[in-house]
Amino acid sequence: MSGSLMVSVGKMIPTIVNVYIWILIIRVLLTWFNPNPFSPFMRFLSSITDPVLDLARRWFPLRLGGIDFSPIIIIIVLNFLAGPLGAFFSLVGKGAPVSVAFPIIVTMLLQILSYLTWLLMILMVARIIISLVNPPYNNTLVLIVYGLTEPLLAPLRRWFPKGPKGVDIKAVVFLIGLFLFDSLITNTLINVSATWLLKVSSGWIGPVTI
Repeated sequence: MSGSLMVSVGKMIPTIVNVYIWILIIRVLLTWFNPNPFSPFMRFLSSITDPVLDLARRWFPLRLGGIDFSPIIIIIVLNFLAGPLGAFFSLVGKGAPVSVAFPIIVTMLLQILSYLTWLLMILMVARIIISLVNPPYNNTLVLIVYGLTEPLLAPLRRWFPKGPKGVDIKAVVFLIGLFLFDSLITNTLINVSATWLLKVSSGWIGPVTI
């Protein structure tokens, strides 16, 4: 594959993935309205999305509060893969060595770790608020928050009982730990990985962003 073609492919990959993500979203939303599965449009839509959605449900069988989160997970994964994959083709097409894939992958994984850390922090804040307002336990949002956080907080129950006014001290401690982890470790590693990526690609191209 010629260099210019690889650069073009690298530019097209994020766009193609984004279009497919929207197709997946439309497919999931349509299931709420019970469309005719035998219509030409639905048959076409099912043929290009059901294999991926079935794979997502098999690999990520996550249901909380009656909501199937597996399509959301696969959409997030596709969104994260699009940028690094496009960057790899573009950089190699411009003359960078194939070894540029390693810092790209490491940077991508660290960014995913950072996003997951922030997602957990948001869930911990939500859990702290829930412990203060004490909504009905069968509330869908409460079920989702507790379902995602309880496996992480259960081991801390012995050392951190509920605080004043029912505040979930376990969630507060875990939130502080997540913040320190992201600030002191993850962000530092991301900067090191980005510097590594620039060194590997230096001499072929200018500054690189993923």
